[in-house]
Amino acid sequence: MNTRVHLNALNFSKLYLRERLKTAQHIVDATCGNGHDSEFLANNSLSSAQIFAMDIQEIAITNTLARLTERGLQNRITVIHDSHVNLPQYVTAIDLAVFNLGYLPGGDHSLTTTAVTLMQTLEKLTGLLNCRGAIVIVAYPGHVEGMKERHLLTRFMEKLSQNAYNCACFKMLNQKNNPPELYIIEKW
Repeated sequence: MNTRVHLNALNFSKLYLRERLKTAQHIVDATCGNGHDSEFLANNSLSSAQIFAMDIQEIAITNTLARLTERGLQNRITVIHDSHVNLPQYVTAIDLAVFNLGYLPGGDHSLTTTAVTLMQTLEKLTGLLNCRGAIVIVAYPGHVEGMKERHLLTRFMEKLSQNAYNCACFKMLNQKNNPPELYIIEKW
């Protein structure tokens, strides 16, 4: 049986995350949505890892808690109903942070992450990021706010010092309709 992985931003992020999760102790799912990333982080991280999942939408918190409980993972993750902008109130150091931007699948498409709050959060997170830590962001530029996020995210990453950070972007070049893109910030 051929188990070839379809090449896209989300799958590529999981390939990257699997390696990082082998050593990460302080992990954050900054946009937990329906709990898929939270479940992935819990299933692929060290048993000693401290994992936080947060979202600003009550339905996302409910969906994430239900998913984790169904899979017996509810004790592995601290779920927080708050904006990722307030992350420094909950954690003091991060080895790995994950963002899946845009709107909640199955939810109200008018409620999305925003470029402004993403930039505020990243400015704070880069200061909390441990040496050899990483921020992994899957962005969806197929809607108006997603285009703004892409623009500001690219500008933010280009300005980070190459002496302290590695920044990368993975995107499909021959796909239509602005497919998801993967952004990675690694701290040296």
